[in-house]
Amino acid sequence: MNWRSEPPCGCISQGRPRPVSEVEAVCAVLRRATHDLHERLERLPVMAPLTAGCVSAPQYLRALARLYGFYAPMEAVLFGDTLPDSMGVRPKSPALLRDLSALGLSGDAITTLPHCTRLPALSDPSQRLGALYVLEGATLGGRVVLRRIADSLGELTHTATNFHGFHGDEVGPWWKYFQAELTERLRDQPSIAHATHGATATFDSLGAWLEA
Repeated sequence: MNWRSEPPCGCISQGRPRPVSEVEAVCAVLRRATHDLHERLERLPVMAPLTAGCVSAPQYLRALARLYGFYAPMEAVLFGDTLPDSMGVRPKSPALLRDLSALGLSGDAITTLPHCTRLPALSDPSQRLGALYVLEGATLGGRVVLRRIADSLGELTHTATNFHGFHGDEVGPWWKYFQAELTERLRDQPSIAHATHGATATFDSLGAWLEA
């Protein structure tokens, strides 16, 4: 069972929506800045079986446990203010909890999982937007991963893929909606630069955590 988030209606928040060309231009800056970091993350030993599409249940459990150890504290920071909620963004760590439980991890075992303590320093809203870009973008990539690992997981595909299938079949429309909301809040070069820093810092922190 996958979580689904319907893009809220009429939630573009600051005046007239920006033209598609401007949305694409802003997101292209973030995509170029994080491209190499994203590819490096996919090659890390804990993530490589998922990227390759040939993953055992223990390997999958290990990857999700590490991801939860990052998402839980990271989302505690990001969702501590109203920014994500104002964009309609929902936390992903509850979906990871469901997956870990479906893979047989007990509640007590989940509470003892290590959490990342070297989170990126995000000092302003634009930097936090960059971090949200990384975490929300993972749901887009998650759909690709889900298609790759479905055969390996077998029946677990139906119970332990809440994270990778977070938005279900609506992931494409949701990503477009999120990009529009994001770029409405990045109106000038300094804010775009700060968001880029937040995105790269988030990838750096996540990569270091998954590599540990």
